[in-house]
Amino acid sequence: IYQGGGAYGFRDQLQDAVNLLLIEPKYARERILAACAHQYLEGDVMHWWHPHPDGDRGVRTRCSDDYLFLPFVTADYVQKTGDWSVFEPKVAYLVSEPLREGENERYEQPARSALRENLYLHCMRALAYAEQFGPHGLCRIGSCDWNDAFSAMGVKGRGESVFVSFFLILTLRAFEPVMAHFGDEEAISHYRTLAESLLRALDEHALCGDRYARAF
Repeated sequence: IYQGGGAYGFRDQLQDAVNLLLIEPKYARERILAACAHQYLEGDVMHWWHPHPDGDRGVRTRCSDDYLFLPFVTADYVQKTGDWSVFEPKVAYLVSEPLREGENERYEQPARSALRENLYLHCMRALAYAEQFGPHGLCRIGSCDWNDAFSAMGVKGRGESVFVSFFLILTLRAFEPVMAHFGDEEAISHYRTLAESLLRALDEHALCGDRYARAF
């Protein structure tokens, strides 16, 4: 098994940022905006990357949880710091051919989009990308969720992640005040309904006595 070392991890860096938020808010802001710069137009993200002067090189995957850390950490950042100016910079997206059928990851050096959008729209793009559901109405697991060892469960497009389903609910609830700040009532209504539907599906299909299953 080979994995490149010395890379920046999309999920890893944001997890560090949120845990250091109260003592290093400047670092958290930097990592949030750096994460924006490693999001694809479709809403998925570069799972990890090596910085390069001609454009960062990294891996595009079907991992189903990492992009959700962008709105989750952003919501926590503004709630704790009150720094709404983080939404002012406009950041370009990564551009490459989407992963083909049967292609679970690709190491590449993508281009940059002409389109530049603020952090709010980057977060909303991540939430929209999360709306991929399997036969039980739960979030698809893709090539992995937070547990990278589940990397073969969803490669055929049918596997579902209980973790990502709960994490999406948590993220939607956390990000609702941000939507309210931007007056996005339509999004609030849509995502409240989605969160309620997900929770019902989890209780109906994944609750096993006093605990939940891990994945399908």
